[in-house]
Amino acid sequence: MNVLLFGRGPSRNDLKKIPNIYTVSCNHHYPNANLIFAIDDPIVDGLLANKFEGLEYQTIFTNYRLFERYNYSKRIMLIDDDRLFKGQGLSTGIIAIGTMLKFGFSKIFLSGFEFDNGGGTLVKLDYIINSKNDYSKIFRIANNKINGLPINQITFEEFKYESMEYNILF
Repeated sequence: MNVLLFGRGPSRNDLKKIPNIYTVSCNHHYPNANLIFAIDDPIVDGLLANKFEGLEYQTIFTNYRLFERYNYSKRIMLIDDDRLFKGQGLSTGIIAIGTMLKFGFSKIFLSGFEFDNGGGTLVKLDYIINSKNDYSKIFRIANNKINGLPINQITFEEFKYESMEYNILF
């Protein structure tokens, strides 16, 4: 099974059609996602107060600190990133990618993940990777290719073709 993760980067707006695929929103960046990852107080406050249209009912995975604060809500689920990845200061997107790898998704497509900050984000990505095989499962969707990025990079057109190849309907 494949998954499509949405980050905050501007390339997420370039993906005009979303195929029938399991979707994950990092924070509030993709309405109507199947699942949400959020590790910041203001975002979780807004999600639980239904301030983001299309994100009123989904389960929200969050870290231990926020789980203790918000566990009264049936929408909140704990993702213990310290135990899973042994890395401090991981971003919402990196935690989501790592969790999807742990859940065993075959291909993890990323929209709105720019990786233009270079070093820091890529170093944190290394925390969640178990083997070189994990890198082969990750596909960044964007028309601009980044030299030296250790994950697969595909254009929007290639993503559309890939989706059609696996009978994922648009």
